[in-house]
Amino acid sequence: MLRFNADRTNGVIVALCLDTLPFMAAAQTLYLAAGFRRIPARLPLTGAQHRLPWQGAAMIRSLPALLLLAGCAAAPPACDGAAPMTQLTAYLGGDVVERDWQDFLATSVTPAFPDGLTATEARGQWRDPEGRILSEASRTLTILAGPDARARFAPVEAAYRARFAQRSVLVTTQTVCARF
Repeated sequence: MLRFNADRTNGVIVALCLDTLPFMAAAQTLYLAAGFRRIPARLPLTGAQHRLPWQGAAMIRSLPALLLLAGCAAAPPACDGAAPMTQLTAYLGGDVVERDWQDFLATSVTPAFPDGLTATEARGQWRDPEGRILSEASRTLTILAGPDARARFAPVEAAYRARFAQRSVLVTTQTVCARF
């Protein structure tokens, strides 16, 4: 369960997730993004002992918030008898004839994901670099796999882009619970 608090200090809003603290790298990244030059190897207990790398009591008070932000990583779902899996959804645009699509599935997708997938026809829409709204036939692939799903899909994505002259393929991933 995530609890949310916000601390507004010097125009920066900091979100706190208080249930976990395992990801200190996130706090370091936020610390550096806030404009601090370096992360001290050891923070002093009082400002009188050492000069802190920032100035102002408000920034000192916000340091715990920065450290607690590290716990904001999404926790995996509690699956209660189901298996946690990665659901990968790929949105594949382009007017691809059925024969070419079936060949692509057989030669590129199925060898990478032999346990199964769902392919559906769709209609995609986007804004091009010139600002025009374009629409075209597209397909979506939904694949349930292990945590390496995105890495396994990368060659499939590259093959699709090359074979069907596409600039990009939209891919989303999320952790889900699955039971077969």
